[in-house]
Amino acid sequence: MKVIVVKTAFFAGNLVYPSPEPIEVPDGTKGSWFVPAGSEEAKAAKAAGKAEGKGTQPMPQTLSEIGKGNGRSFNDVHGGKQAAKAAGKAEAGDGTAA
Repeated sequence: MKVIVVKTAFFAGNLVYPSPEPIEVPDGTKGSWFVPAGSEEAKAAKAAGKAEGKGTQPMPQTLSEIGKGNGRSFNDVHGGKQAAKAAGKAEAGDGTAA
């Protein structure tokens, strides 16, 4: 059965977010987080979402979703400054290099 998600919820081990796009759930599934796709409630939820400007803010992410993003190394984040500083200390021979 096709449904429209109206509240953030967990379904089948996944976090689902409110969206105007329908998703598929098994027949007989019950929950307060969705409404049937062809119903008047679904149309009202879509209209309310557009009126409130939903979708303009980024959705929160779970840790597993964050881990799937583009990985950046420490040097990428800090522009290599820390590595250059450590190399400079090692060349100076002051014994403070890692």
